[in-house]
Amino acid sequence: LDRDASALQLESRPLLLGGQELSPLGLLGVGRGVVVYRVRRATSTEDLACKVFDASRATAFHSELAVLTAIASEAHVPGLPMLEANSPAPGPGAPGAEAQHLLLTRPVATRLEHLTSSSVLHIFHILSHLHTKLKVVHGDVEPKHLAVDPASGTVCLLDLGSAAPLSGSRVVLPEARARRYSGTLLFASDDVLSALAEGAQPAAPHPRQDMVALVKTACVMVHGTIAKAAAGRAEAVAQQLAQQPPDIARAASMVRSFWEQQLNASTAAGCVWSELVADAHNIPGSEDVALYARASQQLCGQLATLVCPG
Repeated sequence: LDRDASALQLESRPLLLGGQELSPLGLLGVGRGVVVYRVRRATSTEDLACKVFDASRATAFHSELAVLTAIASEAHVPGLPMLEANSPAPGPGAPGAEAQHLLLTRPVATRLEHLTSSSVLHIFHILSHLHTKLKVVHGDVEPKHLAVDPASGTVCLLDLGSAAPLSGSRVVLPEARARRYSGTLLFASDDVLSALAEGAQPAAPHPRQDMVALVKTACVMVHGTIAKAAAGRAEAVAQQLAQQPPDIARAASMVRSFWEQQLNASTAAGCVWSELVADAHNIPGSEDVALYARASQQLCGQLATLVCPG
């Protein structure tokens, strides 16, 4: 969602990082307490993404910073965001404690409009790296987080704000963040939805959660009628979550009934996608890398046959 920089009204809130001013060129996204801008340093011609967290989202800032730092410590995998710089969060009561927290990343990618077999293969490669090398789940695979770098044509998986560590991971999240689910409910797996519907503790992070979300994402992107129905159900779910207190159990139940309706086995398409979602739920943990690789490669091959060739 690019807009002319003059519409951003940033004169009273300049973006400063390490004493250097970042010039906003457009708006990339807006969330609860978070705004993402396209920016450029005065000394560079490269566009970067600047995610700005307000003071109330300090925990989210620290969580995403931890994951981005872990990504930067490994060999670069094209399609994952790379951390360029970040602002340290001041301690409580310190001067400027109310200041914004900034994450500066590249590339600036645009939304992926169509899934192809090659893009599916690359997304699986990214997820495999997260699951087996970094030992984290992305936690929020959904259509708006699939993008493409216009400079290179590389398919990207963006927004690590909901990532969670698997067993044996070096990534440590703030305790408050680790105890709650923050992904997009409409694409959640059955174990996540069941825990939320029952008011239980969040389901433990598992690779199946990303795989199920990817299959459901592909289903929505491939079938226009399902995409339209999904938009309507997402709005209804958002209304439940906007209540005070949020009716999380009701929202989770609405999501489960939505997918039961859409993946009705009485239709040919419903049968195929229903089986694929079931296979995604059966993805093993990544502790046994060989077993995980075989299962995920098989799922990847099946999913690639249902999207556009290319």
